[in-house]
Amino acid sequence: MPSHHQVRRTRQDVNSRDNELQKQHERVYGLQKEVTEQGRRRVEVENASDMLKVQLRNASEEITKLKHQVVEIMSDKTKKTNSSIEEFEKCRARKDRVVLSYAKHVKSGTLDFTQIELRDKTLRHVVPILCSKKTGDEVNRLILRDNCLTDKGARFLCALLRKGPIPTMCDMRGNFISAEAVRHMAKALERNKSVLEVTVTTDGLIEAVRGFDDGTSKKIFVDCRGIVKLEQQHSSSLYLSSLESEATASAEFMNTRKTSSPRSKSRLRQAGLSSLTS
Repeated sequence: MPSHHQVRRTRQDVNSRDNELQKQHERVYGLQKEVTEQGRRRVEVENASDMLKVQLRNASEEITKLKHQVVEIMSDKTKKTNSSIEEFEKCRARKDRVVLSYAKHVKSGTLDFTQIELRDKTLRHVVPILCSKKTGDEVNRLILRDNCLTDKGARFLCALLRKGPIPTMCDMRGNFISAEAVRHMAKALERNKSVLEVTVTTDGLIEAVRGFDDGTSKKIFVDCRGIVKLEQQHSSSLYLSSLESEATASAEFMNTRKTSSPRSKSRLRQAGLSSLTS
């Protein structure tokens, strides 16, 4: 006959095994629940994550190879350098063609060229496309923000402001243009026959009022706030003196125009000009 102690021990072993079996059943049940839609989604996410990791690894390897190629090009300035320059120019030409095609196909909407390294040379070809837009197809918003445009590009844009269909908003922020270029764009707007009034604020925002044949009007904005002055293009003393003389001449011209010209509403406020030249 087994003793009382052995019986109790046997019962404890049986209970512990029952508990282990219960835990195994619960685990199997939990695994069965995971084999559902959420489980499949988790597997898809894990697979996508693995693919991204592989792509990132491949990209890192390509970057490493490119770094080695750059080192070789810098050390050997012969055929490799010439071929790299030609490839770069071809890539830039392809991008310019895409920009021009985009400008041609946009109708009555926003033409957004933000941060695409747009150059003056490319803008020179974009402006005639915008000027040739028919009524109803004009670009309402022209976004040229954060590019490589200089005073030369601003002069190309003056043709659009002077005689072409003027966009309601033209964003020029983040480019390398000077206060002189801002003044030229304001004067170009003033020469537009449909513009009634032009104002330049102290921070470089050009505001204009465009009139229509039915008596209505619309505000136009050319945003040049936060402009970068190209000081290396001008000597400081001669540049400032020329700006002051031009501002004085502009003020005298506007005073005589108010009394003699019937188009007295079109004016360029001297306060804005003097703030840009100071």
